[in-house]
Amino acid sequence: QGNLPPKIVAARSFERGRRVRGKVVDRFLDAVLGAQVSLEKSSGGGWTKVSTGKTNQRGFYSLRAKRRGTYRVSVRMAGFTATSRTIRAGH
Repeated sequence: QGNLPPKIVAARSFERGRRVRGKVVDRFLDAVLGAQVSLEKSSGGGWTKVSTGKTNQRGFYSLRAKRRGTYRVSVRMAGFTATSRTIRAGH
C-alpha cells in the first residue's frame, strides 16, 4: 500500500487562531501519510512559509500560526502540490 498524490487539504484554525489543523487526502479520500505540509501567510501579493510539519499515520497535521492574517496550507509530495482554501488565523 502506497500513498497517492495529495488532492484535498482541509484546514481550520483552533486554539483562538494559534494553531491550524486539518487532514490531507488523495482523490479516493484516503489519508496521505507522511506528507510535508507548510503553513503559508499571505504577504504583499504572495505567500510566505511560516511553519512546516508532516501528516501523521491518519493524514492529520497541526501547525502553529504566527501573527493574525490570512493563511493557507500547502502540501508537496512526489512532485505534486495541493493547497487548502484560505483561512483567518493567528494571534
